[in-house]
Amino acid sequence: MQKLSFIFLAAAFIFSCSKENPDANIAPDLPAGGNERTEEPPNDNSYSITLQSAQSSISFLIAADDGDKAGVWIDLNNNQKREIGEDIRQFRTRITCTLDASKAVKIYGRVKELVCIKNQLTAIAFSKNTVLTSLACSDNLLTSLELLNNTTLKSLSCATNKITSLDLSKNTALTYLDCAFNKLTQLDLSKNALLTELNCSNNLLASLSVSDKPGLKLIYCFDNKLAILTVSNNPLLDRIYCNANHLTSLNITQTPALKYLHCQENQLRELNLSTHSELIELNCSLNNINSAKMLELINNLPSKSAMAKAYIISNDTGEANLLPPVVLFTASYKDIAKNKRWQLFRFMSDGSVAHLNP
Repeated sequence: MQKLSFIFLAAAFIFSCSKENPDANIAPDLPAGGNERTEEPPNDNSYSITLQSAQSSISFLIAADDGDKAGVWIDLNNNQKREIGEDIRQFRTRITCTLDASKAVKIYGRVKELVCIKNQLTAIAFSKNTVLTSLACSDNLLTSLELLNNTTLKSLSCATNKITSLDLSKNTALTYLDCAFNKLTQLDLSKNALLTELNCSNNLLASLSVSDKPGLKLIYCFDNKLAILTVSNNPLLDRIYCNANHLTSLNITQTPALKYLHCQENQLRELNLSTHSELIELNCSLNNINSAKMLELINNLPSKSAMAKAYIISNDTGEANLLPPVVLFTASYKDIAKNKRWQLFRFMSDGSVAHLNP
Protein backbone atom coordinates (compact mmCIF):
# COMPACT_ATOMS: atom_id res chain seq x y z
CA MET A 1 0.00 0.00 0.00
CA GLN A 2 1.68 3.15 -1.22
CA LYS A 3 0.84 6.64 -0.02
CA LEU A 4 -0.24 9.02 -2.78
CA SER A 5 1.85 11.84 -1.34
CA PHE A 6 4.95 10.03 -2.56
CA ILE A 7 3.77 9.94 -6.17
CA PHE A 8 6.49 12.37 -7.14
CA LEU A 9 8.91 9.41 -6.98
CA ALA A 10 7.72 8.27 -10.39
CA ALA A 11 8.53 11.59 -12.05
CA ALA A 12 11.77 12.35 -10.23
CA PHE A 13 14.94 13.52 -11.97
CA ILE A 14 18.36 12.39 -10.75
CA PHE A 15 21.45 14.41 -10.01
CA SER A 16 24.67 13.57 -8.19
CA CYS A 17 25.90 15.25 -5.04
CA SER A 18 29.37 13.75 -5.08
CA LYS A 19 32.11 16.14 -3.92
CA GLU A 20 34.02 15.22 -7.09
CA ASN A 21 31.37 17.08 -9.09
CA PRO A 22 30.40 20.03 -6.92
CA ASP A 23 28.72 22.03 -9.68
CA ALA A 24 26.07 19.32 -10.13
CA ASN A 25 24.06 20.42 -7.13
CA ILE A 26 25.38 23.91 -6.44
CA ALA A 27 22.69 26.55 -5.91
CA PRO A 28 22.73 29.04 -8.86
CA ASP A 29 23.00 32.08 -6.59
CA LEU A 30 26.17 30.86 -4.83
CA PRO A 31 29.73 31.52 -6.06
CA ALA A 32 31.54 28.72 -7.91
CA GLY A 33 35.12 27.68 -7.22
CA GLY A 34 36.71 27.13 -3.83
CA ASN A 35 34.96 26.51 -0.55
CA GLU A 36 34.73 30.07 0.77
CA ARG A 37 31.52 32.09 0.76
CA THR A 38 31.28 35.85 0.80
CA GLU A 39 27.71 35.58 2.01
CA GLU A 40 26.34 32.71 4.12
CA PRO A 41 22.77 31.55 3.42
CA PRO A 42 20.32 31.31 6.32
CA ASN A 43 21.05 28.31 8.49
CA ASP A 44 19.74 26.38 11.49
CA ASN A 45 22.04 23.44 12.10
CA SER A 46 20.04 22.31 15.11
CA TYR A 47 17.77 20.60 12.57
CA SER A 48 19.48 17.55 11.12
CA ILE A 49 18.86 14.03 9.82
CA THR A 50 21.62 11.41 9.72
CA LEU A 51 21.25 8.46 7.35
CA GLN A 52 23.50 5.45 8.02
CA SER A 53 23.77 2.83 5.29
CA ALA A 54 25.37 -0.56 4.72
CA GLN A 55 26.18 0.37 1.13
CA SER A 56 28.51 2.89 -0.46
CA SER A 57 25.90 5.19 -2.01
CA ILE A 58 22.49 6.48 -1.07
CA SER A 59 19.50 8.03 -2.86
CA PHE A 60 16.76 10.13 -1.35
CA LEU A 61 14.26 12.92 -1.96
CA ILE A 62 13.50 15.81 0.35
CA ALA A 63 11.05 18.69 0.46
CA ALA A 64 11.00 21.92 2.42
CA ASP A 65 8.84 25.02 2.61
CA ASP A 66 9.96 27.82 0.29
CA GLY A 67 11.14 29.96 3.18
CA ASP A 68 13.33 27.14 4.52
CA LYS A 69 14.95 25.86 1.33
CA ALA A 70 18.01 28.11 1.47
CA GLY A 71 18.90 26.64 4.85
CA VAL A 72 18.88 23.00 3.70
CA TRP A 73 22.22 21.36 2.79
CA ILE A 74 24.01 18.01 2.79
CA ASP A 75 27.27 17.43 4.70
CA LEU A 76 28.97 15.08 2.24
CA ASN A 77 32.30 14.74 4.06
CA ASN A 78 30.92 14.90 7.62
CA ASN A 79 33.05 17.88 8.65
CA GLN A 80 30.04 19.84 9.95
CA LYS A 81 30.90 22.74 7.62
CA ARG A 82 28.73 23.99 4.81
CA GLU A 83 30.88 24.05 1.68
CA ILE A 84 30.44 24.62 -2.04
CA GLY A 85 28.80 21.59 -3.61
CA GLU A 86 26.72 20.77 -0.54
CA ASP A 87 23.69 22.97 -1.26
CA ILE A 88 20.51 21.44 -2.62
CA ARG A 89 19.44 22.99 -5.90
CA GLN A 90 16.29 21.01 -6.59
CA PHE A 91 13.76 19.67 -4.10
CA ARG A 92 11.48 16.67 -4.53
CA THR A 93 14.12 15.37 -6.92
CA ARG A 94 16.11 12.20 -6.40
CA ILE A 95 19.57 12.94 -4.99
CA THR A 96 22.24 10.22 -5.21
CA CYS A 97 25.31 10.55 -3.01
CA THR A 98 28.52 8.55 -2.81
CA LEU A 99 29.32 8.00 0.86
CA ASP A 100 32.70 8.28 2.54
CA ALA A 101 34.18 5.59 4.78
CA SER A 102 31.64 6.32 7.51
CA LYS A 103 28.80 5.28 5.14
CA ALA A 104 26.71 8.08 6.59
CA VAL A 105 25.36 11.39 5.36
CA LYS A 106 23.83 14.22 7.34
CA ILE A 107 21.14 16.54 6.01
CA TYR A 108 20.86 19.92 7.75
CA GLY A 109 17.92 22.28 7.76
CA ARG A 110 14.15 22.33 8.20
CA VAL A 111 13.26 19.30 6.06
CA LYS A 112 9.50 18.75 5.76
CA GLU A 113 9.41 15.50 3.76
CA LEU A 114 11.98 12.72 3.39
CA VAL A 115 11.84 9.69 1.08
CA CYS A 116 14.77 7.30 1.56
CA ILE A 117 13.47 3.87 0.58
CA LYS A 118 15.66 0.94 -0.62
CA ASN A 119 19.02 2.16 0.66
CA GLN A 120 20.03 -0.62 3.07
CA LEU A 121 19.77 1.96 5.85
CA THR A 122 20.76 0.62 9.24
CA ALA A 123 19.88 3.78 11.19
CA ILE A 124 18.10 7.13 10.88
CA ALA A 125 18.81 9.75 13.53
CA PHE A 126 16.77 12.94 13.90
CA SER A 127 17.77 16.09 15.75
CA LYS A 128 14.87 18.40 16.55
CA ASN A 129 13.01 18.12 13.19
CA THR A 130 9.74 19.43 14.55
CA VAL A 131 8.69 20.40 11.00
CA LEU A 132 8.96 16.90 9.49
CA THR A 133 5.48 15.85 8.31
CA SER A 134 6.21 12.90 6.01
CA LEU A 135 8.76 10.07 6.24
CA ALA A 136 9.08 7.12 3.84
CA CYS A 137 11.91 4.77 4.84
CA SER A 138 10.56 1.40 3.70
CA ASP A 139 12.67 -1.45 2.31
CA ASN A 140 15.75 -0.92 4.46
CA LEU A 141 17.56 -2.71 7.31
CA LEU A 142 16.25 -0.65 10.22
CA THR A 143 15.81 -2.41 13.56
CA SER A 144 14.56 0.69 15.40
CA LEU A 145 13.09 4.11 14.61
CA GLU A 146 13.07 6.97 17.12
CA LEU A 147 10.33 9.50 16.35
CA LEU A 148 9.55 11.08 19.71
CA ASN A 149 10.74 14.53 18.59
CA ASN A 150 8.86 14.46 15.28
CA THR A 151 5.66 15.83 16.74
CA THR A 152 4.20 17.13 13.45
CA LEU A 153 4.60 13.83 11.58
CA LYS A 154 1.46 13.03 9.58
CA SER A 155 2.59 10.24 7.26
CA LEU A 156 4.93 7.35 8.13
CA SER A 157 5.88 4.48 5.85
CA CYS A 158 8.49 2.21 7.43
CA ALA A 159 7.41 -1.13 5.98
CA THR A 160 9.77 -4.00 5.12
CA ASN A 161 12.42 -3.42 7.74
CA LYS A 162 13.36 -5.32 10.91
CA ILE A 163 11.79 -2.96 13.44
CA THR A 164 10.90 -4.65 16.73
CA SER A 165 9.19 -1.73 18.50
CA LEU A 166 7.63 1.57 17.45
CA ASP A 167 6.76 4.34 19.91
CA LEU A 168 4.17 6.66 18.35
CA SER A 169 2.96 8.26 21.56
CA LYS A 170 4.22 11.74 20.58
CA ASN A 171 3.07 11.55 16.96
CA THR A 172 -0.47 12.71 17.63
CA ALA A 173 -0.85 14.30 14.16
CA LEU A 174 -0.31 10.96 12.40
CA THR A 175 -2.96 10.14 9.79
CA TYR A 176 -1.21 7.47 7.67
CA LEU A 177 0.84 4.54 9.00
CA ASP A 178 2.37 1.67 7.05
CA CYS A 179 4.60 -0.49 9.26
CA ALA A 180 3.93 -3.82 7.53
CA PHE A 181 6.56 -6.54 7.19
CA ASN A 182 8.48 -5.83 10.36
CA LYS A 183 8.92 -7.70 13.65
CA LEU A 184 6.55 -5.75 15.86
CA THR A 185 5.08 -7.67 18.80
CA GLN A 186 2.91 -4.76 19.97
CA LEU A 187 1.58 -1.52 18.53
CA ASP A 188 0.05 1.13 20.77
CA LEU A 189 -2.12 3.53 18.76
CA SER A 190 -3.98 5.06 21.70
CA LYS A 191 -2.45 8.52 21.05
CA ASN A 192 -3.07 8.47 17.30
CA ALA A 193 -6.73 9.47 17.14
CA LEU A 194 -6.37 11.10 13.70
CA LEU A 195 -5.40 7.92 11.82
CA THR A 196 -7.23 7.40 8.54
CA GLU A 197 -5.21 4.48 7.09
CA LEU A 198 -3.32 1.69 8.87
CA ASN A 199 -1.24 -1.17 7.50
CA CYS A 200 0.44 -3.28 10.17
CA SER A 201 0.18 -6.60 8.34
CA ASN A 202 2.89 -9.27 8.44
CA ASN A 203 4.15 -8.61 11.95
CA LEU A 204 3.98 -10.57 15.21
CA LEU A 205 1.12 -8.72 16.88
CA ALA A 206 -1.01 -10.67 19.37
CA SER A 207 -3.53 -7.87 19.98
CA LEU A 208 -4.51 -4.62 18.30
CA SER A 209 -6.92 -1.83 19.21
CA VAL A 210 -8.06 0.76 16.68
CA SER A 211 -10.90 2.12 18.80
CA ASP A 212 -11.83 5.79 19.05
CA LYS A 213 -10.45 6.82 15.67
CA PRO A 214 -13.43 8.52 14.03
CA GLY A 215 -11.60 9.20 10.74
CA LEU A 216 -10.18 5.69 10.25
CA LYS A 217 -11.20 4.23 6.88
CA LEU A 218 -8.88 1.30 6.21
CA ILE A 219 -7.15 -1.43 8.26
CA TYR A 220 -4.71 -4.01 6.97
CA CYS A 221 -3.65 -6.26 9.87
CA PHE A 222 -3.51 -9.66 8.19
CA ASP A 223 -0.77 -12.24 8.74
CA ASN A 224 -0.11 -11.50 12.40
CA LYS A 225 -0.87 -13.56 15.51
CA LEU A 226 -3.91 -11.56 16.54
CA ALA A 227 -6.11 -13.17 19.17
CA ILE A 228 -7.80 -9.82 19.90
CA LEU A 229 -8.85 -7.08 17.48
CA THR A 230 -10.75 -4.24 19.13
CA VAL A 231 -12.80 -2.12 16.73
CA SER A 232 -15.20 0.48 18.13
CA ASN A 233 -16.17 4.10 17.48
CA ASN A 234 -14.97 3.90 13.87
CA PRO A 235 -17.93 5.35 11.96
CA LEU A 236 -16.05 5.80 8.65
CA LEU A 237 -14.23 2.46 8.59
CA ASP A 238 -15.12 0.76 5.29
CA ARG A 239 -12.39 -1.88 4.87
CA ILE A 240 -11.01 -4.45 7.31
CA TYR A 241 -8.47 -7.06 6.21
CA CYS A 242 -7.74 -9.16 9.31
CA ASN A 243 -7.30 -12.55 7.65
CA ALA A 244 -4.69 -15.13 8.66
CA ASN A 245 -4.75 -14.51 12.40
CA HIS A 246 -5.94 -16.35 15.54
CA LEU A 247 -9.25 -14.54 16.13
CA THR A 248 -12.02 -16.50 17.83
CA SER A 249 -14.42 -13.53 17.88
CA LEU A 250 -14.81 -10.26 16.02
CA ASN A 251 -17.13 -7.48 17.17
CA ILE A 252 -17.69 -5.06 14.30
CA THR A 253 -21.10 -3.73 15.33
CA GLN A 254 -19.73 -0.17 15.64
CA THR A 255 -18.47 0.03 12.06
CA PRO A 256 -21.68 0.96 10.14
CA ALA A 257 -19.84 2.10 6.99
CA LEU A 258 -18.06 -1.25 6.47
CA LYS A 259 -18.03 -2.34 2.79
CA TYR A 260 -15.21 -4.90 2.62
CA LEU A 261 -14.51 -7.50 5.32
CA HIS A 262 -11.84 -10.15 4.87
CA CYS A 263 -11.59 -12.27 8.00
CA GLN A 264 -10.78 -15.66 6.49
CA GLU A 265 -8.24 -18.05 8.04
CA ASN A 266 -9.15 -17.37 11.65
CA GLN A 267 -11.04 -19.36 14.27
CA LEU A 268 -14.32 -17.45 14.26
CA ARG A 269 -17.44 -19.32 15.41
CA GLU A 270 -19.90 -16.60 14.44
CA LEU A 271 -20.06 -13.22 12.75
CA ASN A 272 -22.71 -10.58 13.40
CA LEU A 273 -23.45 -8.54 10.28
CA SER A 274 -26.82 -7.18 11.35
CA THR A 275 -25.70 -3.53 11.36
CA HIS A 276 -23.82 -3.51 8.04
CA SER A 277 -26.13 -2.28 5.32
CA GLU A 278 -23.16 -1.01 3.25
CA LEU A 279 -21.36 -4.36 3.04
CA ILE A 280 -20.61 -5.48 -0.54
CA GLU A 281 -17.78 -8.04 -0.12
CA LEU A 282 -17.21 -10.65 2.56
CA ASN A 283 -14.66 -13.42 2.95
CA CYS A 284 -15.18 -15.50 6.08
CA SER A 285 -13.95 -18.84 4.73
CA LEU A 286 -11.51 -21.02 6.65
CA ASN A 287 -13.16 -20.36 10.00
CA ASN A 288 -15.17 -22.49 12.43
CA ILE A 289 -18.72 -21.28 11.71
CA ASN A 290 -21.29 -24.09 11.97
CA SER A 291 -24.48 -24.53 9.92
CA ALA A 292 -26.76 -22.68 12.34
CA LYS A 293 -24.44 -19.68 12.65
CA MET A 294 -23.88 -19.65 8.90
CA LEU A 295 -27.62 -19.51 8.29
CA GLU A 296 -27.83 -16.62 10.78
CA LEU A 297 -25.00 -14.87 8.95
CA ILE A 298 -26.73 -15.26 5.58
CA ASN A 299 -30.04 -14.05 7.00
CA ASN A 300 -28.25 -10.91 8.25
CA LEU A 301 -26.64 -10.08 4.91
CA PRO A 302 -28.03 -6.73 3.70
CA SER A 303 -30.21 -6.67 0.61
CA LYS A 304 -28.33 -5.09 -2.30
CA SER A 305 -29.41 -3.31 -5.48
CA ALA A 306 -26.33 -4.66 -7.29
CA MET A 307 -24.71 -8.05 -6.90
CA ALA A 308 -22.36 -8.47 -3.92
CA LYS A 309 -19.92 -11.30 -3.14
CA ALA A 310 -19.48 -13.56 -0.12
CA TYR A 311 -16.74 -16.20 0.10
CA ILE A 312 -17.95 -18.47 2.86
CA ILE A 313 -16.77 -22.05 2.41
CA SER A 314 -13.25 -23.37 2.15
CA ASN A 315 -13.19 -26.74 0.39
CA ASP A 316 -14.92 -29.22 -1.89
CA THR A 317 -17.07 -30.95 0.72
CA GLY A 318 -18.61 -27.80 2.13
CA GLU A 319 -16.82 -28.26 5.44
CA ALA A 320 -14.96 -25.49 7.22
CA ASN A 321 -11.28 -26.35 7.37
CA LEU A 322 -11.14 -26.01 11.14
CA LEU A 323 -13.23 -29.08 11.99
CA PRO A 324 -15.77 -29.54 13.36
CA PRO A 325 -18.39 -28.37 12.23
CA VAL A 326 -19.88 -29.31 8.87
CA VAL A 327 -21.76 -26.58 6.98
CA LEU A 328 -24.47 -28.08 4.80
CA PHE A 329 -25.68 -25.72 2.09
CA THR A 330 -29.29 -26.42 1.31
CA ALA A 331 -31.30 -24.72 -1.39
CA SER A 332 -32.78 -22.37 1.23
CA TYR A 333 -29.34 -20.98 2.11
CA LYS A 334 -28.63 -20.27 -1.51
CA ASP A 335 -32.06 -18.82 -2.25
CA ILE A 336 -31.96 -16.47 0.74
CA ALA A 337 -28.62 -15.07 -0.42
CA LYS A 338 -29.70 -14.88 -4.06
CA ASN A 339 -32.89 -13.00 -3.20
CA LYS A 340 -30.72 -10.44 -1.42
CA ARG A 341 -28.47 -10.28 -4.53
CA TRP A 342 -25.52 -11.96 -2.84
CA GLN A 343 -23.37 -14.41 -4.78
CA LEU A 344 -22.02 -17.22 -2.59
CA PHE A 345 -18.65 -18.80 -3.36
CA ARG A 346 -16.38 -21.43 -1.91
CA PHE A 347 -12.70 -22.11 -2.48
CA MET A 348 -11.89 -25.52 -3.95
CA SER A 349 -8.90 -27.66 -3.03
CA ASP A 350 -7.38 -27.10 -6.48
CA GLY A 351 -7.36 -23.33 -5.92
CA SER A 352 -10.41 -22.58 -8.04
CA VAL A 353 -13.57 -20.85 -6.82
CA ALA A 354 -17.00 -22.44 -7.11
CA HIS A 355 -20.18 -20.33 -7.44
CA LEU A 356 -22.81 -21.85 -5.13
CA ASN A 357 -25.91 -19.91 -6.23
CA PRO A 358 -25.55 -18.87 -9.88
